[in-house]
Amino acid sequence: MPLDKTGNYSSARFFKAVFCAVCSVLSAAAIYGCATVSPGSKPVCRISGVDYVSLVSVCAPAGVKTEYDAFSGKARLFNNKHEIVLRTGDDAMLYDGELRHLSRVLQVHRGSPVVASSCVEQLMLLFGPSGPAITEKKPVFHGIKKVVIDPGHGGYDPGAIGRNGLKEKTVTLDVAKRLTSILRGSGVDVVMTRSTDVFISLERRVEIANASGADLFISIHINASRQRSLNGFEVYYVSPQVNDYKRAREAAGEYSLRLPEEEEKDIPYEAKRILWDMFYSYSRAESSALAGHICDKIACEMKMKILGVKNARFHVLRGANMPAVLIEAGFVSNPSEEAQLRNSRYRQRLADCIARGLESYTAETMACLE
Repeated sequence: MPLDKTGNYSSARFFKAVFCAVCSVLSAAAIYGCATVSPGSKPVCRISGVDYVSLVSVCAPAGVKTEYDAFSGKARLFNNKHEIVLRTGDDAMLYDGELRHLSRVLQVHRGSPVVASSCVEQLMLLFGPSGPAITEKKPVFHGIKKVVIDPGHGGYDPGAIGRNGLKEKTVTLDVAKRLTSILRGSGVDVVMTRSTDVFISLERRVEIANASGADLFISIHINASRQRSLNGFEVYYVSPQVNDYKRAREAAGEYSLRLPEEEEKDIPYEAKRILWDMFYSYSRAESSALAGHICDKIACEMKMKILGVKNARFHVLRGANMPAVLIEAGFVSNPSEEAQLRNSRYRQRLADCIARGLESYTAETMACLE
C-alpha cells in the first residue's frame, strides 16, 4: 500500500501490450511431472477406485527431483525451471510460488508418496522437458536510456504488513533490485531511490527522480486492505485532477527542458511554462499507456487478477516531471498473495513481467514515432 509513488519519460524526446491450466492439470502438477508413466512405474495401490504410482518412479526419469517430509506430508518437486509444493490431502498447491487449486491427488502408501497414474501424462506440461534451462532473449527497451526505480517505504516505515509478518518494504526492495538487474542487463541506466533498507521521504524520492534526467519513473508497492479476500494487481498514473498549470509554472522556473544551453537560455519563461504544460499532458497519456502494457503482461503471463489502470494524486506521481507509474503488485493482506510474495521465484516473475510490459510499451512508442 502506498504513501506515494513516481515516474518519468524523456522530456528531451518530447521537446526535439489462455489461462491454460485446468484443475486436472494442476492436480497432476502436484506430482512432479513425467510425460508418460515410465517403465517399471506400475500402480502400487488403488485408493477410492483410482490407481496410484510411486512419485519418485515417475519423476526421476523425467529429470524432476523430489523431496518429501513424512512428518508434515509436504512434497516438493523441482527441476531447473519450475517448482511445485503440495501436501497430502490438500486442495491447493504452489506452482512456482503461485497458489493454485486442485483435487487431492497426492497420497501416501506404506510411508511413501504416490500420485494418481491418470495425472502423470499431464505433469510434463508443467515442468517441461528436462535439461538445461532455456536462456530467454533479453528484452529490448527502445529509446529508453535511464529509468528511476522507486522501492516503496523502507527503514522505520515498513509499509503494509501481512498477517504472517511479511513487510511491504522487504518485497518492494527485492522486486526493485530484480527489475533493476533486468534493465541494466539490457543496457538501461537505472537510478534507485533506495537500494538498502533505509527511509526516504516522498519529497526526496521526487527530487532524486527529477534530478536524474531519467526517461521513466516506476514506483513499486504492495497493497493491503481490511478485507482479506481482496487480491489483485493494479497500476496508477497521476490523476487528471492534478493541476498541470501549477506544475508547469513551477517546472519552468526550476527545471531544464534539456535542450542545448544556447537554445534554452533564449526561451522566455512564459514559453517554458507553456511547453511544460504541454509536456505534463503528454506525460499523463504516456504514463497511462505504460500502466496498461504492464497490466497486460501480468495478466497474460502470471494469471493474476487485474484490478486495472487507475489514477491517483500520489505525491511521487504528481511531483515527477516525467512519465511515472505506481505499481501495486498484490495484497499482502490476502493470505494467498502474501504466501506468493514470500516466494523468490514469484518475485522474479513479477520483475520479469514488469520489464516485458516496459519493453512492449517502448516498442509501441517507437512504432508511433516511425
